[in-house]
Order: sequence, then C-alpha cells, then structure tokens
Amino acid sequence: GGGFGANIHLLLENYKNIRKVLYLDIPPNLYVGTQYLKAFYGDAVVDFRSLRNRDSIKFSSNDELEIFCIAPWQIERIYDPVDIFINSRSFVEMPKDTVKNYIDNFRRLPKSKDSAIALITYEDRDPNTLFHPDEWLKFFKARKFDCFDTNTLLDSSRRNFYFISPGKLSL
Repeated sequence: GGGFGANIHLLLENYKNIRKVLYLDIPPNLYVGTQYLKAFYGDAVVDFRSLRNRDSIKFSSNDELEIFCIAPWQIERIYDPVDIFINSRSFVEMPKDTVKNYIDNFRRLPKSKDSAIALITYEDRDPNTLFHPDEWLKFFKARKFDCFDTNTLLDSSRRNFYFISPGKLSL
C-alpha cells in the first residue's frame, strides 16, 4: 500500500534522482495520499480527477518531478517503463486474481524485465483467507528474488518479510 503517501514521500526525500512516480491506491486512501503528497510537492502531484478521462497516462519526457495518483482500474492506461515496482504490505490482503492483475500489468510494460521489484509483507497471515507470498513470486515468472526478514521497527516481536529482485536498477 501507499502508506497514505508517506512511502513515496520517504523515497523522494532520500533519493533525489527519482523524478517520476506512479502512486496507485484504492479510494479513499488514494484521496488521503494525494492530499498528503500535494502538501509537500504541490503542482507536481497530478490527482485522479485530472487523469480519470485520459486514454493513456504518460509522464512528460523531462526531469521535472511528476507524481501521478491513480486508482486500480487505471493501471491498464499506463504505458511508460517502470524502474522499480514496490508493494508494501497490501498484496497479502488482496485476492489472488487482484495481485495477478497488478503483476501482469507491470510485466506488460516496456523494460519490465530490467525493473527492480521490492515486495514487503508481514508474518501474521490467515492461510484460510490469504495466500502465501511465495505464490506472488510465481506471477513474476522467471525473476529471482532475495528473501529476508527482520523485526518491525515499533514492535520487535513482529517480523517483516522482504522479497527483492534488483533488476538493473542503480540508485
């Protein structure tokens, strides 16, 4: 998930070379995240309303910061390459077909084989309602992932699990 925009904010503040961001979230989280990002980045944030009627959603070919905020049903309108695909703790809460749709749409993008992938999840999954993260990795086909886990920052009794495929990314 987008973490109400905070994940993107942290990335942009720590990696000044990131200039184009696609923030995908579900309503109403999308609205909250968009407003949060607008508070920091102003006109660089292009909201759902501005993008909702476009047949294709494409970034400009300059070095200006652009943050496109889209809803899940707009993912098929993206045609630009993605340098890094990140999912933080929301795939584990989605049905398998929804996760597969997101990953299939990522894989159809130009240069996706070279893109980095970072997937983050938590350990408390209900196997009766949610599927194991190892299943997500199969949707990426031949990609290899490094996997590791660590304690969460706020509660050392809980663990986060990370699945990383670096692709050709260099920050």
